[in-house]
Amino acid sequence: MKTVCVIQARLKSTRLPRKVLADLHGKPLIDHVIERAQAVKGVDLVVLNVPDTDKELQVGRSCPVYPVQGQEQDVLGSYLQVAEWAQADVIIRLTGDCPCLAVDIVERAVAAYKYIGFGEKLNYLPVCMPYVPVADGWDCEIFSMGLLRLANHEAGSNQREHVTTWMRESGQANITIPSPSLSDWTALKCSVDTAEDLERVRTIMEFLPHDDNFSHETIWDAWLRAGRP
Repeated sequence: MKTVCVIQARLKSTRLPRKVLADLHGKPLIDHVIERAQAVKGVDLVVLNVPDTDKELQVGRSCPVYPVQGQEQDVLGSYLQVAEWAQADVIIRLTGDCPCLAVDIVERAVAAYKYIGFGEKLNYLPVCMPYVPVADGWDCEIFSMGLLRLANHEAGSNQREHVTTWMRESGQANITIPSPSLSDWTALKCSVDTAEDLERVRTIMEFLPHDDNFSHETIWDAWLRAGRP
């Protein structure tokens, strides 16, 4: 069974255009996300899913990049294209604006998913609000290729801009994990939507170790030591 992490990214973000290429401690923000994803044990391949018009995102990356025509209008369909190209059995969905992704949380979710069983079963495991009280920026969603194909077939036009809208609205969240350390981590926002968010993440990362192995608790501690920016 092949587990593929698909990171969606684009340059035309409404609130902070080109944010995924913003400098973050010496390299583009998206490269931090890719490196964090590549550090997750149990992942066989990391692929960047981008619009075919975003040429700057397609060069200089440390993972394969799959450009999709019309990606921004049909993100769900773009995921199916990428997953089929990668011959994925299990897909981990990440977004390109989460440079402080907590690798240990994703690993825990992957292990839980594999323990319960996957393949062509219609399994969906969300690690995000409102299912699990993690920080905004630690989110991930895991689903089978079978469920992705079903979602692509069943989703209406208003459910295609986001990958898992149909899965959620049709009650497919049939696997859950408890919050790490049985705590509520939602006070922290370490995804990047605005210029203020970008500065917050820059500040937090000044207090993080210079490797790819920091955990959710390390990130939380860095945020506290930074003064909860």
